[in-house]
Amino acid sequence: MKRKSCFCLIVMVFMAIFRSLAALAAPSEQLDYGDENNWAVIEREEQEERAADVFLIAPTVSSKDKKESGNEDAEDEEWREAVQKSLAWQLGLFKETAACFAPYYRQATLAAYRSPAQKKEECLKLAYLDVRAAFGQYLLQNPRRPFILAGLGQGGEMVVRLLKERSIGRNKKLRRRLIAAYAGGCCLTVEEAKNDKGLKPAAGELDNDCLIIFTTEAPAIEESPLLPKGSRTVAVNPLNWQTDGTPATRQQNLGACIFDGEGKLLREEKHFTGAYIDRERGTVKVPYVDPGEYKVSYLPAGVYAPYDWQFCFRNLQKNVKDRTTAYLERQKKL
Repeated sequence: MKRKSCFCLIVMVFMAIFRSLAALAAPSEQLDYGDENNWAVIEREEQEERAADVFLIAPTVSSKDKKESGNEDAEDEEWREAVQKSLAWQLGLFKETAACFAPYYRQATLAAYRSPAQKKEECLKLAYLDVRAAFGQYLLQNPRRPFILAGLGQGGEMVVRLLKERSIGRNKKLRRRLIAAYAGGCCLTVEEAKNDKGLKPAAGELDNDCLIIFTTEAPAIEESPLLPKGSRTVAVNPLNWQTDGTPATRQQNLGACIFDGEGKLLREEKHFTGAYIDRERGTVKVPYVDPGEYKVSYLPAGVYAPYDWQFCFRNLQKNVKDRTTAYLERQKKL
């Protein structure tokens, strides 16, 4: 009887441990995006004066690097405050053109990005479930308005996943409403773009229903965590809107805007840098940028992904307005 009791006790202990681990691994209940509290930004009133919207997806934000968890707690107030700060400067790209809708979501943590590939993908899939649900809610509440998709870093990756989603990327009726998708700080290999009909890389400055994707780096960089050596990403040069190696001069840079971690403008600099697309890697090389000054803790020096939009801020701001104007003019002719 003692042996049987001991065995039962061991089983009960293991069951308790298993239940605890399962509880940790299981995703929390899906966020309700019908609840405005689960949105970082909702500019519903601004829709009256702006002809389009932007569905803006936050980049990777970490209030603390949670090594024990692969996804952020989207209800954590400290984390939410950090998301607000990360979005503050990005809103400036769209404020003259589009009303913004930006959801909180259980994004993958920095720890997840350092995890083995399978674990990382699981965390990104969970993040995407939230993004997809939030976008669905946006569409439900805004069934006719033209929109922009936009995201930097992990937000850019989520933009690409939305376009890959068959029900979105190949939905002709929905795609007619897409002004453009802006994805910065991430890569899309040439092979991926060719194999997915939902992905239409931008061909120039004013085309619509397209993907504007690029990431910047120093000329000397030959490999990075974003793009291994031997791979080539799709890109458009945000200074001259060329897709080949045609270089853009510094004079074509309308102004870089450099922001601090609070989303406050530190300085604006016209003609900050020129840029060209590397023929081997497809990345946008920026030759007049100091790698040491723009070093990010979790990336090698010379990999500027978090600064992609800041280095060409005024060019992007103008392009958002110009593409939207071009879209609205085309709609009038239909």
